[in-house]
Amino acid sequence: MNPVPFSCLCFFLVFSCALLLTNPVNAFIFVDYYCLGDTNYTANSPFESNLYELFRSLPGNASLTGFYNDTKGTSPDQAYGLIQCRGDQESQECHDCAGVAGTDITGYCPNSKSAILWFDECLLHYSDSWFFSSIDINEVLLYNRQNVTNPDLFRDRVGQLMGNLSSTVVNDTSKFLYATREIGVNETESIYGLVQCTRNLNRDNCSNCLRMIISDLAVYGDSIGAQVHTGSCSARYEIYPFFNATVFPPPPPPALPPPPTSFPPPPESHSPLSQPPNTQPPNIVDNSSGFLLRFSATQFAIFLVIVMAC
Repeated sequence: MNPVPFSCLCFFLVFSCALLLTNPVNAFIFVDYYCLGDTNYTANSPFESNLYELFRSLPGNASLTGFYNDTKGTSPDQAYGLIQCRGDQESQECHDCAGVAGTDITGYCPNSKSAILWFDECLLHYSDSWFFSSIDINEVLLYNRQNVTNPDLFRDRVGQLMGNLSSTVVNDTSKFLYATREIGVNETESIYGLVQCTRNLNRDNCSNCLRMIISDLAVYGDSIGAQVHTGSCSARYEIYPFFNATVFPPPPPPALPPPPTSFPPPPESHSPLSQPPNTQPPNIVDNSSGFLLRFSATQFAIFLVIVMAC
């Protein structure tokens, strides 16, 4: 086997460094997904065109306030969708998560007319029917199998924490519908909690959604950590800080000029993920992590030239 020329190694190292610097790895923690409904769309159909137009509009708009919902197309091929970023996400993180979610959801649910994808950092929900004013009850529950040593006290503290957070969100006059808090268990231990509603919900629907999932969360009150997500709200608690307490709700976006007739280019695509099993696992111990590495066609061509030259 011939040794690799030193010049090729240098080119490869330089290219690799440039790739990582210009295209940092985006790591978003995958939670779960649901492919909803019994009907599928066909390739190159009007609905598919409207859906992709919807996905292209999500990153830029979601990065302004952390939430965006929109409708594309006309009946009977309209595509409805919303993106909700977790309340502690920075603008760029929200932008990137929305872009990745819009690409990945078609890999998990190919040709599905309705689907939900949950990352730890953002939620994407789309459908061929209007859903913005209703509560979505498709639920994902994750918990840690490790139990606490004093379950009665711990369960009581979790109940207090979730109740306080729910009250804060429901009475939030800013309509940000997101809250985090810490509560002490004893002198050395604390519980950290987070609740959030999607901002398309009114106060009553947000309250009802949180009441439903917090009730389900209470079943696992002996666990050191648990979380519940629907397409409309989420609640989570852990014995360690898992949110960024320094990020505050962004101010309302400035007045924008009339929208242009053309939409921004779609995010750089990556290969669709392999289709996971259709059955949902009954219990999930911990979150899976998804890592995405992107590079342009030009960079890939340069890489091939280097490999061929060597």
